[in-house]
Amino acid sequence: MKKNLSSEKALKVMDTLNLKFGKILYNYFPDLKKLLKNTDDKRHQSYIDYPREYIHLFSILSFLFRVKSSNTTSISLLGRKTIDNINALLNTNLDKIINNGTLSYFYNYEDYSSDELLKIPTKLIKTIIRKRTLEKYRLQNKYYLIAIDGTGIASFKTRHCNKCLKKTRKDGSVYYFHNVLTAQLVINSGYTFPIDFEFIENTDNKKYNKQDSEYNAFKRILPRLIKKFPQEFFCLLLDGLYADSVIMSKIPNRWKFFIALKDKDFKTVNEDFDGLKKLLKKNYVEYGEQSFNFVNDMEYKDCKFSIIESKEPHSSPNAKSPTLKLKYLTNFHITKSNVIKLLNKGGRLRGIIENEGYNVLKNYYFLEHLYKIKSLEAIKSTIVLACLAYTIFQFIIIGTCKSKDNVKFIFKTLNAFTNKLKEMFINYSLGDFKKNMRISFDSS
Repeated sequence: MKKNLSSEKALKVMDTLNLKFGKILYNYFPDLKKLLKNTDDKRHQSYIDYPREYIHLFSILSFLFRVKSSNTTSISLLGRKTIDNINALLNTNLDKIINNGTLSYFYNYEDYSSDELLKIPTKLIKTIIRKRTLEKYRLQNKYYLIAIDGTGIASFKTRHCNKCLKKTRKDGSVYYFHNVLTAQLVINSGYTFPIDFEFIENTDNKKYNKQDSEYNAFKRILPRLIKKFPQEFFCLLLDGLYADSVIMSKIPNRWKFFIALKDKDFKTVNEDFDGLKKLLKKNYVEYGEQSFNFVNDMEYKDCKFSIIESKEPHSSPNAKSPTLKLKYLTNFHITKSNVIKLLNKGGRLRGIIENEGYNVLKNYYFLEHLYKIKSLEAIKSTIVLACLAYTIFQFIIIGTCKSKDNVKFIFKTLNAFTNKLKEMFINYSLGDFKKNMRISFDSS
């Protein structure tokens, strides 16, 4: 009888799934409990049954295990070992599971602030960098790739709060929404790790002249990243919105950047590039189906930079053009020997934040369906907790199955793997997880 290899591997993974789950939290997120405990809690401490770190971890688990609605969180995570395992992770001594009403009450409490919660991803990434877990994915063995982009997180037919953004459709109807700018560390095997958030929101004063914007949010998040990572070398991956001298001049000299350009962006610079590339035929490289043109030492308002343009057959059958043209503005000095790696292992990875980061958070974790009618601080907390869950989940994938491809081979889908992870957590003990463990993303 022919053996089912994937079934055998699934059983092998499940044998140690809970133990490795605990070990990953113990080894790679050792400060998580302390960080969750140091967040805001407006409740009267004499009358609480569940400490704030328990509430936050329970919420993280609800995202990790893909609970589809905040109304079913408690019942979805109810199992023989749920309470024991949470107690083991937090060193608490609770004897009952939290109910959905308490979760909603906590995050929507009057004057509750998500400020301290928002700082946790940065602190966790600092630990991961210090452990050198992702070191081999640095560009030129030096620069961590940081993709920064904005996305929508909630929308409403009526004004949700005084900080809502507002937009009028072509038909005259008005809707209100909240957006966020995120900075995420990305690696070329398709994993993203949220670092920081800047919410795009209007002031409480309704008489503002202009609405807040992604561009202004970037000018707020950049100084914070520079301050939080004073010794790290980052390469920022940005879109054409930031192709101007104001933004480029704010990026520190020790950091690098790639700014994706379209022909309509930075028009005078684009025109200069088109003229110069025809003259600099020596700066042309072919690599398989790809071709590259580059020009160094371009200038605009005291800013010096290079531009790379690549062309290749379009992989999408629905594309308007058979040729995919990409263009990037960068402060790397480009040569024939480095252009291929800089583009394919650097500039092009900005798409991961959309294809992996935002897509997973919105669709895989049902982000748009939770807390939509709740307070702004609850919405912000939801974003952070979902991102923490996603970061942990990626470590679990590598720690248990070594890659996403292996997960899909063994369990067929990520959803099936998540269901098994939840089943094991709520029904079986984590075991003696306080032992050393080392995982490597290099195998993915």
